[in-house]
Amino acid sequence: MPEHSQSPCRVLLVEDDAIVAMSLQDDMEEADYTVAGPFDTGAGAMVWLENETPDLAILDTRLKDGTCKAQAEELARRGVGFSGPAIGRTNRSFESLWTLSG
Repeated sequence: MPEHSQSPCRVLLVEDDAIVAMSLQDDMEEADYTVAGPFDTGAGAMVWLENETPDLAILDTRLKDGTCKAQAEELARRGVGFSGPAIGRTNRSFESLWTLSG
């Protein structure tokens, strides 16, 4: 099997529930992703986004300091794919994330 010379995919993780964030981070690192975060506030994620662009992102729909709307809009502007960690983890749905970003 050929070796991959590319660096690991970098994932922005924005989640304010520490247990969910740790679980997601562990899962992604086990799958050889590089994790930026986890950030527990939208403001913290926006500071990181000032100088960095992830390959993809996982956003909680509601954070300690509000919704993830600003992060979702910025990621969409940059063409970065994102989803909500809520799928299978909490009561929230994809529809709530798309409503926020639309």
